[in-house]
Amino acid sequence: MKNIIIILIFVFLAPIAHAEFKVEIRTSKIHGFYDFIETISGKPHHSDIILKFFQESVYNDAKTKQWISEIQHAQESMPGFSFNGFPSSRKSGADVELLFDIQSIFSKDLNDFSTRTLGMMPESDHAHFFAAAKNILPIYEKLIWNPSFAALTQYKKKLIQVSKKAKIDELFKKAVQFYGSDWPNDQPFVISLYPTPGKKGATSSSSLGATESVGVMMSDHDFEGTFGVMFHELCHSLYSAQPIDFQFKLEKMFLNLDSNYSAGTYRLLNEGLATALGNGYAFKSATGKIESHSWYNNQYINAFSKAIYPLVEEYLQKNKTIDEEFVKKSISVLETTQSKILNEYDFFIQWLLMAHDAKTVNTKTLREMTSKEFRMSSRDMNSPINTDETLKMVTSSRDALFVVFSYDENKQLEALSEKIPFVKEHLKELKSKKEDYVYSALDSKGRAFIFIQVSNDEGFSKAIKAMKTAKRINPEVPFMILK
Repeated sequence: MKNIIIILIFVFLAPIAHAEFKVEIRTSKIHGFYDFIETISGKPHHSDIILKFFQESVYNDAKTKQWISEIQHAQESMPGFSFNGFPSSRKSGADVELLFDIQSIFSKDLNDFSTRTLGMMPESDHAHFFAAAKNILPIYEKLIWNPSFAALTQYKKKLIQVSKKAKIDELFKKAVQFYGSDWPNDQPFVISLYPTPGKKGATSSSSLGATESVGVMMSDHDFEGTFGVMFHELCHSLYSAQPIDFQFKLEKMFLNLDSNYSAGTYRLLNEGLATALGNGYAFKSATGKIESHSWYNNQYINAFSKAIYPLVEEYLQKNKTIDEEFVKKSISVLETTQSKILNEYDFFIQWLLMAHDAKTVNTKTLREMTSKEFRMSSRDMNSPINTDETLKMVTSSRDALFVVFSYDENKQLEALSEKIPFVKEHLKELKSKKEDYVYSALDSKGRAFIFIQVSNDEGFSKAIKAMKTAKRINPEVPFMILK
């Protein structure tokens, strides 16, 4: 398996009539430079190789750190936003950071990049960002871009050859039919490559709507593996390009089925399908064989994508679109192959849904302490527990619910008990103990509920570590008393 950090970003693509697919693989210095800035500024989901390469260089001095600080300060004004009308579970939207990422792919130089991003942040921040970027660009050129450019150009040529061999246009048509997607008329799919130095480690790849960012290591000659990753990211774009009515229909098909595994399967669907199509089907098209190693660096997605692959391949070969039969079979696949998954903290904490009392531990600390022990794909956090906004958040989702509070604030649970029968059923039990504790259980539909009663930051840290050690919910002993 190629060791790659994959970032999922959902960008709306307007539904327009199908057109002949065009893919363009290009290299972009400014895009590589923007990734470099993001990486050395401490943004998550970027390659540690690039960060380490910079930190160990002669350019990691006080002057450069000051420029990085100016970049970080300017980025604080980059807001995010959601697109209206889409299922909330899809989290369709974007942020200014994403728009910068996309525009960097098409920018000829730094001045062009600056022009393309005018108005995306306050003028003062924009000016400071690009003043600092202008100073950092020569560092990137000397440290990474110039030494890698010749090899990167050859890498691009090899990828184009593999894409032609695998008949990427035909693969794309099959994938469009499978996802039931609409693709904008005459909209090419642009894949931008940028270099990652070194000989081993994780590169970074991300789906950006009708564009894609792929970091490649010059010493890596696994072009077929990179092609699989490219197609994987392309599939994320097709998933987000499904018509709105189909998105609601698909969500309803999953969540209305009477199975404890339906919500978990739906959560795994986007990444699982992209992995089955990209790292499985596309890789096979390029090599003539199935990848025998791990397909994804997440045990649940890896297992699900491999288990669902025969079903995906059948639908692709028959030019079928995801339907209710596919939904039912995919849920059955998860239940059969990963029957204990609903009890595992590592699984359901990936989509963190947390309500807290707003007094015991602050949101930032809760987020940081949780992310130190568990991998999170998304997080929704709100406080206090008894507000209308929080109650709406926790009742409109099927995700595992974490509730953090102190003994003195456990009255906030009463509002929750009025909305959720499971909480009402266990309220007396939850309020009966004064000690710090973690209470974990599943309701009759397989939804996990985690109640964490602590008195301070240290208590919450103990709670998170206790869950990490326990690994899964013990239905016989729901309470873990923290000492």
